[in-house]
Amino acid sequence: MITRIWRLIKSFFASLTSSSPLQEPVLPQTETTVNPPEKQAEKDETTEDHHHTTIPDLPDDQVSTPEQPSPGPSPRVKFASLPANNGDTLLIGFEDTEGKSHYIWIDGGLVKSYQNYHKDFLRQMYDAKVLIDLMVITHVDQDHIGGILAFCNDASIPKDWISRFWFNSGVLLNTFFNQPPDPSRTIALPDTGDKSRSLAQGISLEGFLEKNGSWHTQPIMKGQVHELTGAKISILSPSQEGLAKLNREWQEELESTRAVVSYDYDQSLEDLAAKKEDPDTSIPNGSSIACLFEYGGVTMLLLGDAHGPVVGESLRELGYSPENRLKADVVKLSHHSSKASNTHEMLDLVDGKYYIISTDGSRHGLPNKEAMARIILHPQRDKSRELVFVFNHDNETLRSIFTEAEQQAHNFSLIFPEPGKQGVELNWGGN
Repeated sequence: MITRIWRLIKSFFASLTSSSPLQEPVLPQTETTVNPPEKQAEKDETTEDHHHTTIPDLPDDQVSTPEQPSPGPSPRVKFASLPANNGDTLLIGFEDTEGKSHYIWIDGGLVKSYQNYHKDFLRQMYDAKVLIDLMVITHVDQDHIGGILAFCNDASIPKDWISRFWFNSGVLLNTFFNQPPDPSRTIALPDTGDKSRSLAQGISLEGFLEKNGSWHTQPIMKGQVHELTGAKISILSPSQEGLAKLNREWQEELESTRAVVSYDYDQSLEDLAAKKEDPDTSIPNGSSIACLFEYGGVTMLLLGDAHGPVVGESLRELGYSPENRLKADVVKLSHHSSKASNTHEMLDLVDGKYYIISTDGSRHGLPNKEAMARIILHPQRDKSRELVFVFNHDNETLRSIFTEAEQQAHNFSLIFPEPGKQGVELNWGGN
């Protein structure tokens, strides 16, 4: 089934243009940092029967070729960074020990990202009776929540195939911090302009989630470990303090705007890496969900817009240090590769292979070359191993970040969607 859905991704993005479908680089099996997952927990039979089927064998051109054999069976794991304008949308797929497929959808970009990119694909997933086990809204910024708001308000696609949602809403925080209910904190679903295909006007996201019956009742926060059909999800952010700050200043932060920052692409890697950092203090970003996903020997560090010091503290609590760095197959850089979010304190603890840049480069001077310079010139980096930066959009702005000479001198490369294609997919497993 995981193959079938990834083919849906390919056919969907192919339909956006006259070109061939979604890019699928064939990637080697990378080093592992976790033991094989424990035995799969039992699942609800009615849900299984309706939404899961056995995964067929992948064709040879869709199976990664490991550099070294894995120490045992390796389940298939896939990761996609989907187009989301200047926001984030990620999709993770993996098979359990019984060969059934599972999916995690993280964020939705802007409202227009749903309309332009995600709506038809989600419809195809529903029509194929594929269960999304978890849909995550990392935080309240519009470039993360907007597309999911639009999806929740789209009555043309039922939602009973989404097993559960994660979202630390203002209403939930009010309850957690023992404050009286405040209806002004509810988030209205956007008016699509099509009354025949949207829910009743005035419905809030919180009302939708409560009615859907798939929403958690306690905040998702630092220190928690969640199990999802054999996958381990360790929550690295937000801290309770970060949620408390958002709870105190909810309305002001929803209405706040960010300053426009110029691009730094004309500066050298050496000059940028030497700059003194100025860590992010944005309250919404401090409330962002960030996690470490581990399954079948594949490790993904998925940072949302989280603050670097909070993530660094969590990684240290998990036993990582500058001498024992987390070896991650995927690192989704925080806040679209912001220099204020991807701090030295965090990057000192991380040794990644594929660094994901999720933005089209149209807002706030992001991505920052300075954040990537810290990775490229990190003193503990093994310079003999190539780094890869993966972009989910392709345009002149993003292509102007690095020169060919910089890439050759420092042994790193860039992956963009091929011409006419949208989004990038990574694959592991199939031994």
